[in-house]
Amino acid sequence: MAGDGPHAHAQVRAIDVGAALRLPGVLAVLSAADVPGENDTGPARHDEPLFPGEVCFHGQAVVWAIADSEAGARAAAAAVRVEYHPLPAILSIEDAIAADSFLTERERMHRGDPRGALATARTA
Repeated sequence: MAGDGPHAHAQVRAIDVGAALRLPGVLAVLSAADVPGENDTGPARHDEPLFPGEVCFHGQAVVWAIADSEAGARAAAAAVRVEYHPLPAILSIEDAIAADSFLTERERMHRGDPRGALATARTA
């Protein structure tokens, strides 16, 4: 079960899993601190952290609670305390363009020298 964020955009400042771990049936509560390597699940682009330090949408998981039942996992996720620093949310395409905020970097595909080809092209 995921411990999810209440903000559309926020910096994760601190996570306290102590109360969740003390609940009966809870096996573990995982966070970025439990990832020994790269905290990323993006297969081609490294742009999707498993446990984000910055929440980018309402309900984004910041921890995973594991218990011997779904109800136990839900209770553990609810018991996790996360300190957030809210950041301005971008809620429209126009705002995203104005802020130069995109899901990923722009991809540009090209082959050869298009500028050179256009510079030497003849018109009929």
